[in-house]
Amino acid sequence: ALGERALALRWARSILPRGAPGDAEKARELATAALATAEELGLGWVATQSRRVLDQI
Repeated sequence: ALGERALALRWARSILPRGAPGDAEKARELATAALATAEELGLGWVATQSRRVLDQI
């Protein structure tokens, strides 16, 4: 589970520009999970990047 959450930000950042149906919703879900993990583990950079992805949606 933690490994999947660790990759969530990368996945969100890769699918968002694609713009296929459902990509924005999936990117939001993934970035939200990445943000939660980052905050839980005190990973400031990941939290910042996750918020940036969420701001783009």
